[in-house]
Formats: sequence, C-alpha cells, structure tokens
Amino acid sequence: MAKAAAAVAVGLLIGLALGVFLGHPPITFTTTKHTTLTEAVTTTSLKTLTTIRTITSITTYTTFRDTTTKIVTKTVYPAETPEILLTERDIGAKNTRPFTVTNTTDLRIIFTVKAAGPVSELKFRILLLLMGDPFSKWSREVSGSEGTFDNHIIGVKPGNYFLQISSNCEWEVVVKRVF
Repeated sequence: MAKAAAAVAVGLLIGLALGVFLGHPPITFTTTKHTTLTEAVTTTSLKTLTTIRTITSITTYTTFRDTTTKIVTKTVYPAETPEILLTERDIGAKNTRPFTVTNTTDLRIIFTVKAAGPVSELKFRILLLLMGDPFSKWSREVSGSEGTFDNHIIGVKPGNYFLQISSNCEWEVVVKRVF
C-alpha cells in the first residue's frame, strides 16, 4: 500500500515538472462537497377560530305623516360554551354584545349588582331584546339592594338577542342556555 502511494506521489511530481517544462501551468481543481442534513420537524399550531356574524336589521315605522326607517347593524358573537351564551361586567348603562339563541330554549340570566362608590340608591334595570324588535322579551328591576339575582325565562324563540342595562352600579351578567 505504501509503495502504491509513493508511486502516485512520484507520478504527480513528474506530471507537474513536465507541465511546467512544457509551458503549461499546473491546474488546481477544487472539489466542494455539499452535505444536506435532513431533520424531521413537526410543528403543531393550535388556532382558535372565532366566527362572528354581522346582522343588519331594517325597521320601518309609518305614521299618518311620516315614514322613518331605522337601520341597525350589530356584530353577533358565538356562544362562549354550549351552555354560556354571554358573560359581561361593567359599571353603569350599556347594551351588551349580541348573542344567538339557535332554537327555542329556556334561558337563565344571572346578574350580580354592587354599589360602585357612594350611591344614594342603587338602581339596576335589565331588558332582554331581540335585535330589530323594539319591544323587550323580558325585563327585571332591582332597587336599593346589592346581591345576585337568578332569573329563569321560559320558551325563548330563536334569534339574535342583546341585553340593555341601565344602572348606577357595578354589575356582572351571565346568560346561560338551560338544557
């Protein structure tokens, strides 16, 4: 093996000398070796999709003298869970974000009221309204006392609803579907 390596080295030297002597400069060859490293990488992406809908209701009121058209556009959000349709808390008056009742069902509306600072008399009024319908489907008023109030509404028809709250206190409301 050593003799073969020596013979190759002598051959290379003779080839170099002849190349220089004959006027041909030596040629350098560069060999590049590319190595590709392959790794198996698994990426898991969890994406929560929230589907929202925009509902536009157009109501036309006609009286003896005038016709008034009222256009209301609201975004309707999906239920938080199959049971909980809405959870909100705030202070003062507010219309909640709309929620959808998909089929005739009973609802529980649980609200907690608490005085927000010095209030001469605590007042809280809540209305369940169907979007596009000016008449409330259910209402409740509380005056003077803090606490949690549990209300059961029977046979709520399918539709897009929201709560209209008038208050001078801090409140939290949860709307649940009763199965």
